[in-house]
Amino acid sequence: MPNDKKLSDLQINILDILWENGSLSIQEIKKILEPKKQLAPTSIATILTRLEKQGFVKYRKQGRKYIYSANIAKNEVQNNSINSLLKNLFKGNKASLVSHLLAEELTVDELEHIQNIINERSRSDA
Repeated sequence: MPNDKKLSDLQINILDILWENGSLSIQEIKKILEPKKQLAPTSIATILTRLEKQGFVKYRKQGRKYIYSANIAKNEVQNNSINSLLKNLFKGNKASLVSHLLAEELTVDELEHIQNIINERSRSDA
């Protein structure tokens, strides 16, 4: 990850918007973010500037606007976040993490999906 600093929920929300929509201006991000969170354009600009300094986003100037896009793949952020969670809360014990997740209420579809992943992994390890 560009920087090992943990991302806030709002930073992740903005990155999610960029991952889903590609390159966007501050106004476009604000419009997408508004149903969840009302922020001033200057607040969004501040968050984007911090994300850019950390290497998570990049920008280009288009006329008078700055157009922002993600500079890191979503799965890289997910992997680093999960690895940090695994290391810090579960002392590196993957089975404990999975057990904790499976203790939550899951739908039949989710359980079947998990079982399929386990079956595929078992076949590839054999």
